[in-house]
Amino acid sequence: NRLAELEWFEALYRAYLAAFVFGGGALFVSGFVPDEEASVATAADVLERGGVWLGVVAALAVAMGLRSGSRGGPLSLEEADVRLLLSAPVSRRAVLLRPAAQRLRSLVFAGSMAGAFAGQLAGRRLPGTELAWASSGAVFGATVGAAHVGIALATHGSRLRPWIATLAALVVVGWQSSAAVAEFTGPFDTLGDLALWGERTDPIDLVSVAVVIVVAMIGLAVVGRTSLEALSRRTSLVAQLRFAVTLQVLRTVMVLRRQLGPERTRGRPWIRLRRNGGR
Repeated sequence: NRLAELEWFEALYRAYLAAFVFGGGALFVSGFVPDEEASVATAADVLERGGVWLGVVAALAVAMGLRSGSRGGPLSLEEADVRLLLSAPVSRRAVLLRPAAQRLRSLVFAGSMAGAFAGQLAGRRLPGTELAWASSGAVFGATVGAAHVGIALATHGSRLRPWIATLAALVVVGWQSSAAVAEFTGPFDTLGDLALWGERTDPIDLVSVAVVIVVAMIGLAVVGRTSLEALSRRTSLVAQLRFAVTLQVLRTVMVLRRQLGPERTRGRPWIRLRRNGGR
């Protein structure tokens, strides 16, 4: 009820913060982008190698999803949901499906907005209309956001060990970065090429969209295998971080992040007690 009955003042305050942060950031970044058109050589170089470098962005999103999923992410529920709803004799997937879909939707929306803004800036200097570049950037951003959430849910549902997820993340980022530097084919080239549809279109790029959709569906299908222990630790950490951010205490945020991130139960007790008498 507390989450559903949102007061109008709080909703207005959230809208104000979002407009201030994203609007101010957009105006600040756009000031560094000149309005004159790029040269023919620069435009040709962007169209030829831009997709590979944008694939590095997608690889970083996937790597962060692998790390997040192996450490209990990407969901963060209320403590009452974890202790009451998820411990009740009901389907765990039925409880988690809605917040998982909301998380996917929010990341897709945020990615599409960021991609549209970047595409609009690119349309100022590159051949083609700003609307076409903004649309292709929105598709790229939405796909990257869905890939991040989908791979995180799938990683956590498959109970992938953290060291394996870290190794896979390093391989993914290293492969795509090497492809961008050494100019050979990388695993995320087709996904990066989606942002270049403002000037050229290649139907083979739609394969990456289909793969991301399949990964997101797999993540939603295995969301019922979420670990309650990991979700409880993450819920406690996020709740305290939100409280510290609300008070604008940056030092507290950093301390909580360091202390609560690797929190584990103590293996050896400080004081040993005997079962039958004694100390």
